Amino acid sequence: MFIDFIKIRDLRLSMIFFLITSLFCSPLIAQTTRLVPSSYSTIAAAISAAVNGDTIDITGTITESTITINKNLIIRGHGRTNTTVNNSGGTGNVFTTSSGITAVIKEMTISNGQRGIYIYYSNMTISGCDVCYNSQGGISCGGSTAYFINIINSNICYNGGTGGSGGAGILNGFRGALTINANQELKIKPIKAPAIFPNI
Repeated sequence: MFIDFIKIRDLRLSMIFFLITSLFCSPLIAQTTRLVPSSYSTIAAAISAAVNGDTIDITGTITESTITINKNLIIRGHGRTNTTVNNSGGTGNVFTTSSGITAVIKEMTISNGQRGIYIYYSNMTISGCDVCYNSQGGISCGGSTAYFINIINSNICYNGGTGGSGGAGILNGFRGALTINANQELKIKPIKAPAIFPNI
């Protein structure tokens, strides 16, 4: 059964998010803003040079192979119509997190990957983003322990695949204790995939 529109409002989840951000997000106070492409030609190069707490600021359309977020960073665009991050060739994920990080991705369109964002044993905030037109799903979560996603004013839309083979609007792939806090409208419009698989 397809789900075209989901709105989740839960004060308890907001309280959980506050506690998690208090514990995990203190390193996210920005130290240095690293500009892509004016100072670094790729997002990967900016991440490589960054330290915990830095901001990666992206302008325009960037196309590169799978981008691994392996530090506590803010990845920031300039609006979903002004910043687009594509996977080159659509053969990998657009963004993949390393284990144990806390990151923010905000104000951009994420497309043309197998998965838009693959979150592995990590906590993630996604704000003001369109995660669309990825072949095997929008957001995929891996790991058997508890992890947390905070989604603000974002669209997870028109991502392909089928739930059993890894495609979904949001996929809890390893069935860990996934908590989603969507304190504004979360819109999910899949083509072939269920919106959330498995149900959470």
